[in-house]
Amino acid sequence: MMSENRRELQEFAQTYAMSRIDRKMQYFILNSSPYIKKYNLTNDKAQWSGWEIHMRTEQHDFFVTVLRRKFIAPLMDVFQDIICASHFRTSDESAQQGEMIDPETFLNETHRNTCDSFYPKSANATVYHNII
Repeated sequence: MMSENRRELQEFAQTYAMSRIDRKMQYFILNSSPYIKKYNLTNDKAQWSGWEIHMRTEQHDFFVTVLRRKFIAPLMDVFQDIICASHFRTSDESAQQGEMIDPETFLNETHRNTCDSFYPKSANATVYHNII
C-alpha cells in the first residue's frame, strides 16, 4: 500500500506532466516511479522524496521529476516542491546526421544529474531542539 505522501507526490507529478503536452496528442507513460535524490553535499537535514515520470509522444520525450523537501530547519514545519522538467526531441535534423542521443542516455546523464544537483542555499541550517 502506497503512503498518502507518496500518492500525493505521484499525482502531482503526473498532473504536471500531463499539463505539458497537448491533450490531442497520443502519448505513452514509459516510467512512473519513486525517485531517490543523491548528493547531499551540504548535509541538509530535511527529508527529500521524489517522483519521476517519463512520457513519450511522437516527437518528444518528456522527463518530469518532482522533489519534495520537507521538515526544513529551523522549525521543521514547512516543505518545498521543486519541479525539474526536460523535453527531448526524438525527431530532429541531428538524427539524420547520426548524432542523435538516446533518450535514456539523456535521462541518466543530463536530467537526473540536474535533479541531484539541487541543494539548499544555507549550508548550515540550525535545528531548534528546544522547540522539537
